[in-house]
Amino acid sequence: MSIPKKAKTQLTELSIRSLGVIDSAEIEIGSGLTVITGETGAGKTMVLTALNLILGSKSDPDLIRNGEDRLVVSGKFQLTKELIDQAEEVGGQVEDGELIITRSVNNQGKSKMVFGGVASTASQVSEFGEELIEIHAQASSARLAKGSVQRNLLDSFAGHEELSSTYVSFFEEFNKNRKRISELKNQLQARDLEISKLETLVNDYEKVKPKAGELAELDNEITKLGSIEALNTGISQVLANISGEDSSIISLLYSDKRTLETLVGKDSNLDKIIERFADISYELSETNLDLERYLANLEADPHRFDSLQSRKSELNAFVKKYGRGEDREKALS
Repeated sequence: MSIPKKAKTQLTELSIRSLGVIDSAEIEIGSGLTVITGETGAGKTMVLTALNLILGSKSDPDLIRNGEDRLVVSGKFQLTKELIDQAEEVGGQVEDGELIITRSVNNQGKSKMVFGGVASTASQVSEFGEELIEIHAQASSARLAKGSVQRNLLDSFAGHEELSSTYVSFFEEFNKNRKRISELKNQLQARDLEISKLETLVNDYEKVKPKAGELAELDNEITKLGSIEALNTGISQVLANISGEDSSIISLLYSDKRTLETLVGKDSNLDKIIERFADISYELSETNLDLERYLANLEADPHRFDSLQSRKSELNAFVKKYGRGEDREKALS
């Protein structure tokens, strides 16, 4: 049984500048066998090093030739139709079936990779480079122990490329669906968590049952109950001045009011002033009564004070847990 030869890629040109002992070198590689010979230290190893750098291996500024700022290596590869499509998919430019990969490393360790005229990364090129060239060195046969390599060799020998491609397609679809299922599960978990948070909010709201303007009312009453003594003393002093038994303001105003009333009708302009004076006297009298009623209802209530403080703490804890912004009343609404 004859097995058709599978099209392969080919390295056609290698350019090296300032790499190790090599100052500058251009190597053209034809079809068939190409042998590079030289004495020890001539730079044969640097050729393999250049290839590894081009194919995405780790860079090292120590590889730069003494006295130079950077090294530059590039390789030109003749691609198969399949690899041409793959290269163009990732943005690489392929001309006449040839792809150029360039790698530069400066003396600060910074590396730059250009894949078909487009900036790329060493890891991206490394994945593509596995299909470009195969380097055999010491212990290279250890690669054959990898399951993936054995499967590829077996599929290639048996001509199962189409079956393998179909399997890969189904496997990718499987992974895509598995990823989607995982995303949906995560979304469900996030939804359940959000529902749980909302349920906790509703339960806490039902327990606290805040009312509009309640915090302002609490603050006002707490301040009032905490200032009973000062309020009592201040209002009592004012009432003593306004309506006390000895020369109170109200008694003097009423006396003056009666005097002014005897002058009504003698001058229209004065009549207006007397009318305003009468209004002020009446307003002061009403204010005096309001202060007396307020003072009569003013009393200390320690139990009420403690209850208000407890309610305020409960509302503030709710605001701190669920509120947004600095306005406490808006946070409760």
